[in-house]
Amino acid sequence: MGDSLLDQESVFIETTPMWRNPLVKFLIPFEVFINSAIIGLIAWKSPGTRVGLLSVWMLVCLGLPILMMLVRLKTDVSRAMLRVGFWPIPGWRIRTERIVGFEYRKIDPMNKLGGWGLKFKKDFGVVLNVVGEDHVIVTLDNGKKRTIGTCEPEALMDALRFVCDVQEDEETGAG
Repeated sequence: MGDSLLDQESVFIETTPMWRNPLVKFLIPFEVFINSAIIGLIAWKSPGTRVGLLSVWMLVCLGLPILMMLVRLKTDVSRAMLRVGFWPIPGWRIRTERIVGFEYRKIDPMNKLGGWGLKFKKDFGVVLNVVGEDHVIVTLDNGKKRTIGTCEPEALMDALRFVCDVQEDEETGAG
């Protein structure tokens, strides 16, 4: 029983909110302003539709920003499991014994990944990220890759070194 509790205890936990992304910080007020202007113009031209437009405005201009503020990428490393995901995407649950390598890479999300969120890329496998250029690429025993966006790359790498039985690659500083 004691060993299973140790296996479940987290060695590393990082929760990164999407609102820390500078693009999101810019787009949310811009989205609210533009949509308010469009809906306001329609309401001014068609006074009979104001009640319905108020509902649309609340959904688009209040609901979407609130939803964006709730999205958080959570990375949790325990002795037995690597868990990465953000609501509403369930993410991954990878047993640590399946990890055969990992490396830190600075990756431009706009040019190399096509932005933030859930992505499928040939060079990086399945990618989950919400902010920044810091990523840890995990290689699994079946050759597939999982790329994790992180604000704490060194701490994540240290946690993976601690829980995974992987030889350190001296050239890249990765496992």
